[in-house]
Amino acid sequence: MKKALKVAGLLLAVLIVLPILAGLTLKGLAKEMPVPGRLIDVDGLKIHINCTGQANGQPPIIIESGMGSPSFSFYWLQKQLSKTNKVCTYDRPGLVWSDVSGLPNDAGTISDLLHSLTENAGVEKPFVLAAHSFGGLIARVYADKYPEDVAGLAFLDVSHPDQNDRMGFPDEEAVPEWLFTAFDVYASLGLLHVFNPTVDGEMPEGLMPPEIGEQFMAYFNGSKLPAAVKAEYLGYGLSLDAARQVTNLGDIPIVVVVAGEAPLAEDIPAVMNKTPEQFMATALELQKEIAALSSVSELFVVPEADHGTLVMDKDITIKTAEYIRRLIQKNTH
Repeated sequence: MKKALKVAGLLLAVLIVLPILAGLTLKGLAKEMPVPGRLIDVDGLKIHINCTGQANGQPPIIIESGMGSPSFSFYWLQKQLSKTNKVCTYDRPGLVWSDVSGLPNDAGTISDLLHSLTENAGVEKPFVLAAHSFGGLIARVYADKYPEDVAGLAFLDVSHPDQNDRMGFPDEEAVPEWLFTAFDVYASLGLLHVFNPTVDGEMPEGLMPPEIGEQFMAYFNGSKLPAAVKAEYLGYGLSLDAARQVTNLGDIPIVVVVAGEAPLAEDIPAVMNKTPEQFMATALELQKEIAALSSVSELFVVPEADHGTLVMDKDITIKTAEYIRRLIQKNTH
């Protein structure tokens, strides 16, 4: 996302000014997306939640997405889990069908929102919270704030609050307010359909069926995207700080599922000064520390998965779903 914003910063001035001078608007290119599931009122906001499958006497599963990820990113994982369990995906404020709140999507704020959302939507508690990437920070804080809600935690290649320092990631740079404003104007003109710096081409085959891929691209080319980017960006640092304070989750059952495939060498920033092997060794250390948050935990590595395919690929999600079911079957009644 940071790379995308930098690219946008270089191009937005030209790409915004020229269409304005030409009187061009491409808003009509946006597609209206049908809403799966329901829109639930939470403190005056309409929040989207989509529940499928049957509980069958087991706790339902709530999926907490990575940064900026729409609920339908988990199409295949939800489809797999729905064969045996009730599973719900939802969209944080500003994402896809959910209203924009104007607040950061940080772990504390979203934990409170999710608590109210599940109450208002009538989702049975306790539930299993399955989190991917940035969503792991939210799940960690949620379990600390609302332990009575949580039957178990599935951490799917999640963020660690100290990962920036330990992995050698560059420090987060403040994005100037004007860039968010410019991005908003750019999107409101419909120009993301012409050039979108936040996505690369089309959705890779196997990650989504065509109709879901169309929804994905419509979302990333839509006028709501800047507000979503801003809310997720502003929530990141706050979430790292909040998650760092959660050092013990007692005996809440945890399964940690780790992607075993390293990023391509050219995708690992030179500033990290790490080989892919060193990168993955450090990543595994961080994931082991997450497993140690509970006295009841297991850790599994999926060798053929990378960070995205672990929760999005049609075939790999079969294995990911089995590890989540294992958590439920071993530790809940």
